[in-house]
Amino acid sequence: MLVQLHIENYALVDRAVVEFGPGFNVLTGETGAGKSMIIGALGLALGQRAHTDMLRAEDKPTLVEALFDVAAYPHLSELLHALGITVEDATLLLKRVLTKSGSRCYINAQLATVAMLQQAGQYLVDILGQHQQQTLLQREQQLALLDNFGKLTEESAALQHAYQHYHTLEQHYRRIRQEERPTAAGGRRASHAGAPSIAECRAALRPVAGCLCGALS
Repeated sequence: MLVQLHIENYALVDRAVVEFGPGFNVLTGETGAGKSMIIGALGLALGQRAHTDMLRAEDKPTLVEALFDVAAYPHLSELLHALGITVEDATLLLKRVLTKSGSRCYINAQLATVAMLQQAGQYLVDILGQHQQQTLLQREQQLALLDNFGKLTEESAALQHAYQHYHTLEQHYRRIRQEERPTAAGGRRASHAGAPSIAECRAALRPVAGCLCGALS
């Protein structure tokens, strides 16, 4: 749930703080009151495309912070953990700083990318308008809904972790096989110090592959 939106130096907005409560919230006002500014600023925090005309004053940056209560999204912490972002409590802060030279993105004060904001944002907010695609058409969202409905969130996270481990070991295995092939000079390529041997990779791959097959059966 969106808890607070903090905006500075965005288009016509000098500074604004909008707070949201549980349940249904409505932004009302006549044409030109700034409703679209609120939606536009939120979109910026969610990783939408930024333009230099969003800067109200060119000598200071545009700042947008969106604070979310993510207690109802347990699968989101697993997604962020895979992206290298730590979530220690039930709140998540998405932050975007825009200047003439570019933009910087943050998730919980940790440096992030626009793509990471987009990945997190797709689980938090739907901005719907005429002819805009809904997240229910996205494969990742469909899988998350199915896992949540079947109470398989933890199993899904374990499967994803096992697959990532399997993929890493498989890459090591192929790299070692490539390095141990004879060179044109008749010798063998030198292996990296500390890298696992082929036998070690094979031994490590067997239980992980078994875990994947068991999870899929």
